[in-house]
Order: sequence, then structure tokens, then C-alpha cells
Amino acid sequence: KGDLNHSYEKFSSCFYLNLHFRKNDRRVNPYIGLMIGSVTGQNPNYSFALSDTAAPTPTPNKFFKTSLLSVNFGFLINIIKKENFNLYIGQGLGLMRLNPKDADNKPLADQFNTRANNETFNNFTFMLPTYAGMTYRFKNDYRVGFQAGWLNPTTDYIDNISVWGDRQKKDNILSYKFSFYIPLQKAQI
Repeated sequence: KGDLNHSYEKFSSCFYLNLHFRKNDRRVNPYIGLMIGSVTGQNPNYSFALSDTAAPTPTPNKFFKTSLLSVNFGFLINIIKKENFNLYIGQGLGLMRLNPKDADNKPLADQFNTRANNETFNNFTFMLPTYAGMTYRFKNDYRVGFQAGWLNPTTDYIDNISVWGDRQKKDNILSYKFSFYIPLQKAQI
């Protein structure tokens, strides 16, 4: 959701790899996560009020595809914890690298005419992922799960537009995860 997408209407895929440190008797469990993927959006009818007349030939982008790479650390708080079912909420803190590109797959960060004059951005940002989810555990200790939440990046440049945008809020990413958990066991000697 951003200046080109006013609602969560475009879906793309990401790969998540999380390492959960679960103990059967703990209410709060830490995790470490890695995400690789992309988000995309467009608004062919996008227009802006040109307040920055110093910009040479302003041509804001109407399409973006942003590749994402993030690492984060967080905690899962178990709300309902049964032998084979778990309902939880989670909060994390992470670092995200973003690289928005145009329809020709060229980086938008280098195209200064797509933003207001002298407007630049860093392609690294913090994120505060917040979510809720559930898991079901089978007898062999494998699990399946579903999780939904927001990544909450602290940037307004997922879609490359900020000053010329019509939203006052930061861009955000809604995330749905379908998970398969494989237990890691310590070897016994």
C-alpha cells in the first residue's frame, strides 16, 4: 500500500526462512528470519501536482517492481498453546534492502526525474514486522501454519514516490505466510 497502490490489491510471492527457538513450556519464543522476494504495483492514471518546478522534465513512475531482501529478529507470544495447536502474535525488528525498478527493469533510484528535485533515498530501511498466526503440530512433530501481518518498513520509497505522492503515511506491505515446519533435533551420542 503506497502512493501508486491505495489498497492491498497486488499479490506477489516471497520466500521466507525462519528459525524458531521453541520450548514446549515457554509462552514467549524468539525467532530469526530471512525474506527474499518482490512487490509490484502500478497506477496508469497517477498524476501529481507539480510543486517542484526546478525538476527537469518531471516524469514520475506509474509502475514499480521492488525486489526485497530482509533479515529480522523477533518474538512469538503464544496466546493459545495446546499440545498440537498454537495461536500466537509476534513482533520483530529487522533490516530491509529494497531496489525499486521501472517497467523496463531499470533501477528507479538512478532516475532522478521520477522524484522531486534533490529527492534521494537510501535503499536500506528498518522494518517492524507485526503479525498473528497459528500452527498445527502432527504426531511426528512436523507442523503446518498460517500467518498474516504487516512488514511496516520505515520508508516511503517502496514505490519510489514520496514528495509527489498523495498519501502522508509510509508505504506498507501486507504479508500472508503458509508455512511448513521441520523439527531440528540434536544428535544423541
